[in-house]
Parts: sequence; C-alpha cells; structure tokens
Amino acid sequence: MWKKILALLFGVLILGLAFSGASATASLVNGTVNGTVTVPQEFSPEKKARR
Repeated sequence: MWKKILALLFGVLILGLAFSGASATASLVNGTVNGTVTVPQEFSPEKKARR
C-alpha cells in the first residue's frame, strides 16, 4: 500500500519539476527574445518595395 502512495507522490514530484522547468525556460526565452529583437526600418509593412 505505501509503495503505491510513494510512487504516486514521486510521479507528482516529477511532473511538478517538469512544469516548473518548462515555465522557467519559456520565461527566459521570452525575456531574451523580447529584449534583443529589433526590426530595421527597411522591413516596415507600410513601405512598399519599388522595382
């Protein structure tokens, strides 16, 4: 009986760690991407390319 409870608690712990790691990774990626990406004026959608 206690082995099943221990296995269940261990599974919940692993899932919690995975979710926490994924959340931290997403936060880090969002912070990095939002802080470094700059769009040059040549790529402005209002400006049409002339040929």
